[in-house]
Amino acid sequence: MTNEPRNMAGVQYHAIERIEVGEYHEDLDGGGDSTEVHLLLTMEDHPHPFVMRFHSRPAVDDLIVALIAHSKAVWP
Repeated sequence: MTNEPRNMAGVQYHAIERIEVGEYHEDLDGGGDSTEVHLLLTMEDHPHPFVMRFHSRPAVDDLIVALIAHSKAVWP
């Protein structure tokens, strides 16, 4: 993961309608041990949410650190 600013020209954007974070369970009823953290982005113009699956605490921590670093750069 990089914290370098970059030009996003040409990238297609989607308005985010809702952000959800949850735990993933192997069992459909939500029982059993959680095995992943999921970040779901629901977009206004897309029929299905975009899901990011995190398989470890360091992966979640890396995202949080990057978000904080960029937010401090944008809103000092």
